Amino acid sequence: MRIAPLLLLAFCYQTLANSQNDLQTILIRKNQDTVETAKPLFKSIPDWNKKFTTEGKWSDLDYTTGCPARRANWPAQQHFQRIVVMASSWYTDPSKSVLLPNISLAMNYWFGNNYKSADCVDRGGVDGSSCPCSTPGFWNTNWFDQMILMPRIIGNACLLLKSNLTATQATNCSTVAKRAFDRIDTSIYSIGNMTGSNMLDVSSIGMTLAILKGNATIMTDALKHFYGEIAVTSNISADGIKPDGSFLQHGAQLYTGNYGKDFINSVLRIFIQTAGTSMTPSAPVQAAFKTLMEGTEWMILSNSTNHALLWQYSTIGRMVSFRTTDKQASGGVAINLTQITDATSTWKDKQVYQDIVQRLEKPADSANQGPLVGTRHFYRSDYMVHRGTNYIITLKMFSTRTSNSECNNNQNPFGFHLSDGSIFTYRYGDEYTDVFGAWDWNLVPGATVDYGATPLNCNHTQFFGNESFVGGVALNNTGIAVMNYTNPYTGSLSWQKTVIFFPNAYGVQISSARSKNDSAPIITTLDQRRQNTNVTIDGQEGIHEQYDKSLSDGKQHTLWSGDIGYTFPPVASTSEITLKTTMMNLKSNWSAIGISTGDERVPMYTATVQHGQKFEYYVQPALDKEAFVKKTNDSITFVRCEDPVVRGAYSPRDSALGLAFWTPGKFRRSFLTHDASKEEFEIAVETDHPIVLMFQQTSVWWDLAVADPSQLLKTVRLTITFEEKKPIKLDIKLPQGPLAGSSVIRKLKPCS
Repeated sequence: MRIAPLLLLAFCYQTLANSQNDLQTILIRKNQDTVETAKPLFKSIPDWNKKFTTEGKWSDLDYTTGCPARRANWPAQQHFQRIVVMASSWYTDPSKSVLLPNISLAMNYWFGNNYKSADCVDRGGVDGSSCPCSTPGFWNTNWFDQMILMPRIIGNACLLLKSNLTATQATNCSTVAKRAFDRIDTSIYSIGNMTGSNMLDVSSIGMTLAILKGNATIMTDALKHFYGEIAVTSNISADGIKPDGSFLQHGAQLYTGNYGKDFINSVLRIFIQTAGTSMTPSAPVQAAFKTLMEGTEWMILSNSTNHALLWQYSTIGRMVSFRTTDKQASGGVAINLTQITDATSTWKDKQVYQDIVQRLEKPADSANQGPLVGTRHFYRSDYMVHRGTNYIITLKMFSTRTSNSECNNNQNPFGFHLSDGSIFTYRYGDEYTDVFGAWDWNLVPGATVDYGATPLNCNHTQFFGNESFVGGVALNNTGIAVMNYTNPYTGSLSWQKTVIFFPNAYGVQISSARSKNDSAPIITTLDQRRQNTNVTIDGQEGIHEQYDKSLSDGKQHTLWSGDIGYTFPPVASTSEITLKTTMMNLKSNWSAIGISTGDERVPMYTATVQHGQKFEYYVQPALDKEAFVKKTNDSITFVRCEDPVVRGAYSPRDSALGLAFWTPGKFRRSFLTHDASKEEFEIAVETDHPIVLMFQQTSVWWDLAVADPSQLLKTVRLTITFEEKKPIKLDIKLPQGPLAGSSVIRKLKPCS
């Protein structure tokens, strides 16, 4: 009868031993990760030692703290960054004990001058707080530095030096980590609760605290918070992973390339650190990570000129304000691809990750690495990516469900128009490298604006949209998107835009463009990027500096530059439409848009069109000048019907038709086939609601993709008639909840 308690006691001891073993395993792996990151800086240590003072600080660092300190990329962090590098060098080779005295002195200097008031975490400098601007100590008015940045860096140093810390240093290490982890479930002043990558960061700090204290209970709690955030969020505007594979943060902004990247890196580190322990991620966590990675791959491009992976600029938010050399999101993808396969090597879906990494690592001679070909609509982030074999086109929109951009820490004060139907065209991947310091921010590529009518400043950058009819549908390598727009700041400008994607071209239709500001011209920007070739207009070569061309003469016109060809269908002389191109070396002013510096000149190519209520054009990417001339008339046929309001286009070459019904109604039209017969075929479509449709013929079948841009409908009734065949009636139940706005696919076979 006494055996059971003894067995229970033995089990408890074994469980405790396993937990301690797991903590030790995680410590070793965590330190190895820190060392690998620090190794490239080992060579800087001798120079740092020359600048180290008897006080325990470095003479070349900026130690400004409190209210006067820079909020973004706080310079004072470099103090502990150097400690981490020196500690990593010693950890790699303990015979370098000569480093320890300076390391210890530097740690003591920071800890001896650290802040005391808890209000300094997130209320520093706020009226009425116990941490006014006069408060001494190392703190910053940016909550991030006290909650995440410094606890993370200090924690890394403390774990490397764990066996050599004095009792006071060990206490200070734990205090810094505990102060952050204790706030993980509380509201942080100015931002609210921890979510997304912020939650992962603070959870990781909790793991550091657990290791420092040898406390498995704290580790369990930290990992509960960590893994709990790796989930597909059902709340439309909440931060985190979305069911479409995008990542949102900071008020429903698409941020895969910045906070999403940080999220992925945090996840990979913990997956690797916990592998083989009792603390590995569950199947639902693995599934959520798969959703994120499959979406993330679509948002990466290759800078084929220097063989680097970059983020599509519409996915990095305010970080476009950084130069590439600042090594922020604009400077590269910064995800360790080897860690992706290492972290998932024992998962059932490991082949998915191996395929992603293989495509990302494959050398590319165009912007499209892999290549990854097709069209994908991210319905949760109002984003569409169209990838051809040797180019990438992206379309960024916003709606009542998402916000357009942000200015934070004085970064991106002019970014209001970044989601106004912006279209970035990547042929080789270097088109927009370091152009933003010299940009005219009223001329975001693809955007339609009443030029200069919206004040651009930091206090009026971020807005949710006023319109819900924003979205699209993708089908194989085709797609169609719509954006209903009213300027959310001024209310002055409104327009409707339809963009149709085919494998070898895309079309843009703008209608109902109106501005209440009569003095502000309505302008659509075709592109604003680095100039890499000459410009040809209507076959005329050698266009230099500035050139204006009227498109209102009833003739078709063309523009070609940088392997991108634009065609403008004939326009009646009653419409005033003017094409303008400029090619100039423009001076950068990086400090005007953020914390980067520099005034270098950038060879800039800008093409815009000033127009009235209606304007349309189509684009053929990845064509040299000679090929463009030959294929100018071999592209797409626009669809325009005023009652009901229908927009769209047909591509004979691809047997594909995109239709956007802006109102309910019936539509009927005949189109020419692309085969030698050049026969006509007729299609009629009737819908009881506004909707977007994409058709593509495969043999005798037609694939149909349907989506509701408003994300408000439950059903839509369609009647589709091919030629004089029997009408096909469809009552389609549309996705609801987190999947609202996603596509429904049907196969149709015309019946006699």
